[in-house]
Amino acid sequence: MTVDNDVPVLMLQAKRDHTRFADALAMHRALRGSRLVATDLRAHGVYGREADGLTRVPCADRAVNAYLGGGALPERDAECPAPTSA
Repeated sequence: MTVDNDVPVLMLQAKRDHTRFADALAMHRALRGSRLVATDLRAHGVYGREADGLTRVPCADRAVNAYLGGGALPERDAECPAPTSA
């Protein structure tokens, strides 16, 4: 299945979220022109964690800020280093 989306999609995924990583990969493959930013984290949220008093994932924050600020996707999918404390 392929989704014929008109707008490029930036996806974020914590690998140990209750949402299965395999399902996120399947959605990523289905979305034309999407980019996936993942991190090895047991959490549901990846972006803006500092606002909740949690350890940031700077790589994910930069990707989202660039996308929201001007629509720029990363050149390729990214694997962000996991925070040193969750």
